[in-house]
Amino acid sequence: MMVVARQLGIPVGVQGTITAMIITVTILVKPIISAMADYWPSFRKTIFLALLIIMVVTLGPIGFFPPMYSLPVLSGRLLHHMSPEENVSSGKWYLIRNATDSCLVTAAWDCKAACQYWETCPIGNDTLEGISLIFRDNMLVSEEMDFSHNILASNISYDNVTSDVKSEIYQVNGLPSSINHTVHNIRIKCAGGERSGDSCLSPWYTLEFWLYVILFLAGQVSATTVESISDAICLDTIGENGNYGAQRAWGALSYGILGTLSGVLVDWQSGLNVMKDYTPAFLLLVVFGTLDVLLSAAYLKVSDVIT
Repeated sequence: MMVVARQLGIPVGVQGTITAMIITVTILVKPIISAMADYWPSFRKTIFLALLIIMVVTLGPIGFFPPMYSLPVLSGRLLHHMSPEENVSSGKWYLIRNATDSCLVTAAWDCKAACQYWETCPIGNDTLEGISLIFRDNMLVSEEMDFSHNILASNISYDNVTSDVKSEIYQVNGLPSSINHTVHNIRIKCAGGERSGDSCLSPWYTLEFWLYVILFLAGQVSATTVESISDAICLDTIGENGNYGAQRAWGALSYGILGTLSGVLVDWQSGLNVMKDYTPAFLLLVVFGTLDVLLSAAYLKVSDVIT
């Protein structure tokens, strides 16, 4: 779930805070719900089914949340740089764009590049895919190389390129070497990315973030509590002479099968993209969770007496 949250735009540090909240709430709530199930044995099945329903209803929609921030779209001048010992087919591509006061994109992936004015652009109206961007600190770039060497653009000065006030520099990976080494008026649109800076809107101030926190909190508390209640129901059902280990083995087998199946389906759905599409995994959660609720409601026999 942490990977899903990261793709939604929730920083890892914030996820740590959410995890601490979930653990704290679980410690407080789980004993209360378990005590209620023990105190009113006749309602154990009802409590069990209610927890299953809450788990499916709250965790299922998270897989269909859109990113909390707008997708990165960067436009600027595309420059090719190569050191004296490199040939024309090597070197690195850099995107130079005017600095803005908006939230800085520090990295982006699964990008598509196209010319804004394709009639005068060497790549025409083609779209280049499989591109990634990494923000490069201007001082770091100027220390690594001399942009005035073989910049391949006579109308752009070294000062304009390396000015940390006027420009932002991104290293562009994934561009084919067959592109003419000239400046392009390029527009790069990405499927995912990371942002940083004081001007970035904190997730704590967004409605989408709190909806995620509430659903994830309710789902996780329900999931951990339902495991304990299901173990208690299983022990009461099979009795003292039952083979509890065999029951747990079937549960572990189902975890292994569905975990592998969901991973294969996610990779198949995502293709070669860095951004993973977890829709198949969440669909499996909803389908099998709903099936669990229906079968438990129809066939699960829960004793009214705790053994």
